Amino acid sequence: MESEFVTINRVPLRIDSWGGYMPSKIEAKLQEKPNELILVIPGNPGVTKFYEKFLNHLYELTKKPIWIMSHGGHDKINSKLPSLKENKFLYNLQGQVEQKDKFIEKYLEGVKLYCVGHSVGCKMLLDLLKKERKSNVEIEKCIMLFPTIERMAEAPNAAYVICYCFCTGIPPNNIPAMMKLVDPHVLSKVFFLADDEMKIIKELDDETLKIYGEKLTLYYGSSDGWTPLTYYRNLREKHKNVFAEVCSHEHTFVLKESKEIASLVNDWLNA
Repeated sequence: MESEFVTINRVPLRIDSWGGYMPSKIEAKLQEKPNELILVIPGNPGVTKFYEKFLNHLYELTKKPIWIMSHGGHDKINSKLPSLKENKFLYNLQGQVEQKDKFIEKYLEGVKLYCVGHSVGCKMLLDLLKKERKSNVEIEKCIMLFPTIERMAEAPNAAYVICYCFCTGIPPNNIPAMMKLVDPHVLSKVFFLADDEMKIIKELDDETLKIYGEKLTLYYGSSDGWTPLTYYRNLREKHKNVFAEVCSHEHTFVLKESKEIASLVNDWLNA
């Protein structure tokens, strides 16, 4: 695994890469773009380190190049970031989507993309799909893990916001990722995005689900406090063209179930 930061809209995004391809080398024309790539959009917190074990397993299974990008402002860096107070549009849900859209347009046009989203990353993927029609980006398939794509403020876990997800049972390999969140500048942006999610994510994006349903695989948890089974049933009732199923795994699978979810994602990619 290799890592680097790429600045989009004045905000550095951390890119972790498996398979040897790096944005900086592609930009400098030291590498050709890959023919295909798995692009991962994390949940909130958008700290890529949480997903390292999961993506190690996924790369071993698929042997396809993988990139995961952080959310803007969610990774501690040495350089100064644009302030949250004066630049909320850079760190809210729309701003995070725009950063990813510009990154994809710059580095991945013409590449066959297999996208994997987790939690709010799934909502970002739906928004990116809408932009696909206006670009030369080819999104072949989207796998959405524990998708928070409707009524977030009504979900049972909403009262606990984002701390609920990462404050219990943290394995040693995830401690470095947790330490990034101790920084108050990072934490403020994590909570700001969480608050914006609650306000913005309401009803299902029926239009996008209808248009792109055949590209989507959605995976709900049987006891997920962010995506309760009523949300799964609502989606299945309204969008029969979307493949969706329920599992017994946890929303925070990156803490203890990375290998199991990597195996499932590999199966879906090959389906």
